[in-house]
Amino acid sequence: WKVQIRKNGTAIKGMDSYHYFEAHPSYQSRVIHRANMPITYIDTAGGTSQITYDFYLATGHGGSNSNYVRTNQWQEDLFDFKDGLEEDAFDLIAINEDKVGLHHQIDRFFVQWEKGNWNVRLGRQRINWGIQNYWNSHDLFNQINFFDFDYLERPGNNALRIQYYGTGTSSTELAINKNIQAGLYKFNVWNYDFQTLIAKYYNDYVLGLGWAGQINKAGFKGEFAYFIDNESKVKELVGSIGMDYSLQNGMYLSSGCLYRSQADDFNPFALINQDISAKNPMPFAYNFLHQINYPIHPLVLVGMSLIHNEELDFIFINPMLTYSVSESIDFMISSQNMWIKSDGTYED
Repeated sequence: WKVQIRKNGTAIKGMDSYHYFEAHPSYQSRVIHRANMPITYIDTAGGTSQITYDFYLATGHGGSNSNYVRTNQWQEDLFDFKDGLEEDAFDLIAINEDKVGLHHQIDRFFVQWEKGNWNVRLGRQRINWGIQNYWNSHDLFNQINFFDFDYLERPGNNALRIQYYGTGTSSTELAINKNIQAGLYKFNVWNYDFQTLIAKYYNDYVLGLGWAGQINKAGFKGEFAYFIDNESKVKELVGSIGMDYSLQNGMYLSSGCLYRSQADDFNPFALINQDISAKNPMPFAYNFLHQINYPIHPLVLVGMSLIHNEELDFIFINPMLTYSVSESIDFMISSQNMWIKSDGTYED
């Protein structure tokens, strides 16, 4: 999509969402657009008059006025929230007003058959294949978005899942739906849990390897997947390694790195709402995540997460406090803070 700036209703500049824009020299000192997107600038033009600069979002083809939408009108559709809902037979919208919506969704709905070492499940379910603490390239069905702090369970996926538990700690799984057909084999050797993955993931063929074990008393986990696009033949390696450690006083420390061989061009507008997937968990080539949690009281946990890329052009800090009201209810206060470096300075 593209953004257009209009001066008193007349188009004066266009740009797409990936680029930094600086105004024409005639009004450069008055209007500068960087990582944020204000709706309107008012230019006093020396105090004698006012010139209004509006941002418009191009949504169609051609150049007619009907193909532009003023950004301050997004709220009429709850900032496109309602349009972004993926509705199906398990969804119900109880309230659908201009500025109010109530959306219900069933996340677990399945039938299950068990006998001996076999388990067969059909329906909406959570298929958790990730072995790392975060950024799971093996989680083909239900990839997590780290920035989506208010949904810890992860959404269900409509699929058929067949599990067979072999001797010892080995197991074999097969999961199938319209877009993904995948198999997973787990086993234990050298006191490490390993898993291998083979899949057809949308247009990609996937091979994967993961492990979980310990180095001294610290946990050590890794998860890698190799994607081969069936159409373009583009190959991509996505993998993460992490370590965690728990102190005797209850403090938990964790640190890890995600690598992508085919990193995206950084687009700050799309970071929070990017299409998270096993192939695209983060936009950078190297992504680092560090966490610390400490129980200051048996019912109160405080913590902080830090995410950054290799050049420190992007820094994300997420402090949080969780209070356990009961066994089934938690109260959480969380803050998401982001800094993006532009021309040697950080902007939040």
